[in-house]
Amino acid sequence: LMDAGDSITDFEVGSDKLVLSEVLASVGYLGENAITDKYIRLTAAGSGTLVEIDPDGAMGRGVFRSFLRVENVGVAVLSDVGNFVF
Repeated sequence: LMDAGDSITDFEVGSDKLVLSEVLASVGYLGENAITDKYIRLTAAGSGTLVEIDPDGAMGRGVFRSFLRVENVGVAVLSDVGNFVF
């Protein structure tokens, strides 16, 4: 999580994947879908989407932190689990 703040400007839906397995493993996440398990949240940010991470999930006291921004890809499109590797 210390490397947060990057922007991806050339993400191609259907071709590219956001590989978050290492960052999620670093916070102890072992599940299969970090979005439905509420470790990852996607929020609109202008013409792009912020990918936010809660290091202890919905059941913990932590809060979501901005991790990266995907430019020119909306939340509805990016939220497809096929765009991620958890």
